[in-house]
Amino acid sequence: MNKVNFFKHFGVPEFKSIAGYKGKNLIILTLIVLIAMLAIGIGNGATKYLEIKMDNPFIKFVNVTIPYGKQPNLEDFESNDLKSTYGYTEIEPVYFRRLTFISSSGKAVETEARLINKESKLYNFLSNNSQIALSNMFFEDDTYGCVVTKEYLKRLVLQEDNPGFIDYINFQENDTIPIRVLGILSELPDNADMLISKTFNASIDNHSRLNVTNGYHDSYLRFYIPELTSNDIKYENLGFELLPAGFVSNDAVMIERKGVFSSSIINEIRSIYPNSKRVYDYKRNPTSNQESSLRYDKISFSFENLDSVSVFSSFMKSRYSLLVDMNTIEAKKHFDFFNKLSNLLSISLISFSVFSIFIFIINLILNHIESNKMSLGTLKAFGLSNNSIIGIYATISIGIISTAFFISYCLTIIFGQIIFEVLLNIMRINLDEYILYSNFPLILLLFTFIIIPVGFVYYRLWSRLKNSTPGDLIYDR
Repeated sequence: MNKVNFFKHFGVPEFKSIAGYKGKNLIILTLIVLIAMLAIGIGNGATKYLEIKMDNPFIKFVNVTIPYGKQPNLEDFESNDLKSTYGYTEIEPVYFRRLTFISSSGKAVETEARLINKESKLYNFLSNNSQIALSNMFFEDDTYGCVVTKEYLKRLVLQEDNPGFIDYINFQENDTIPIRVLGILSELPDNADMLISKTFNASIDNHSRLNVTNGYHDSYLRFYIPELTSNDIKYENLGFELLPAGFVSNDAVMIERKGVFSSSIINEIRSIYPNSKRVYDYKRNPTSNQESSLRYDKISFSFENLDSVSVFSSFMKSRYSLLVDMNTIEAKKHFDFFNKLSNLLSISLISFSVFSIFIFIINLILNHIESNKMSLGTLKAFGLSNNSIIGIYATISIGIISTAFFISYCLTIIFGQIIFEVLLNIMRINLDEYILYSNFPLILLLFTFIIIPVGFVYYRLWSRLKNSTPGDLIYDR
């Protein structure tokens, strides 16, 4: 028997018959697979979103508040035994400082500034997260600038979205001085509005470092000019040269003139560029031996797993009389719960999808065999084996399932994200970050939607037809 011709003249018509009139059954199966794949892709996208949320330092770090008058030795917590016992990996002291700046209306606006190290885990996360870092960050550990939140800039009522400088109140000198804005963030943990370096913090306590009237700034004149363009030559006529700004605003530049200058030049620059601001290089000031004595306000512990945090909390309370910030713990537990719940729903959807495909296909094929068993019995009487019948209908099931799968997969690639966003809008779910529709890997989807259902179908056909005779099929025995 020519198997190719047999399949062409028998298998193909059977495929069309099982697929239904105008492919009705194939369309129904495609819809089943499509809905299942969309649900799985949406669940997988939500799971990845939760994983990203759980991995950021806003959730990942568990804070221990240090009461005033207590300063436990940080080295006590660096013990490998403690780390392995309670499951934390890193510790980082957290320092805060209250600073005051001037708004555009002349009002004093306080801010909670957090000291930051450029090499810290938190800084790396903030600077590399496009949802949080609203601009490039030029922060350095020895800088006199700051990184601020968008909300704090609104409180300063500034007209520019990306100001180059904000005016700090230097109470020691009873003056205001411009401080560079080196980055803008959407938010900061612990209700902070600003990040500053330890160098800036130490300069606040150093009576000479931030003094701009001590004569050390009389040998140069520097301006920050937001409206200055690279083609503007007016500054050159006054003996100024361009300096790289490196600020948040990409178009802003600085100009500088070295040597003795008069107040008339300052007035002329300001008349040419009304929005200009005189700025200073604070590194020119002398530094005393005075160092800022830092008292950390919190200790952040980075936990990879929260299972041992409750025990760790009891340990900190009994050993050091320190309290763990349980709000963070509860928040992360909620994230962890919903992450596991999302995974459970994905597994349930996969199981339901495989079961639905199997039931739908096996009913189609068995009903078709039942209605055509007399013809199959006749074919068996002329030498068609049971294995050939099983192989033909297993191949047909592979064709139908594969066709439905690839149509559905292509549709999810094209429309998955759009459908996801429509559902979010319908449910009125507003998120601070963009969630991506995310299919499982193609290999896993092939295994889930094709190999497993076809395996079940083959087994069901084999158990139904393995010992059947022509008489069994013809006479319904």
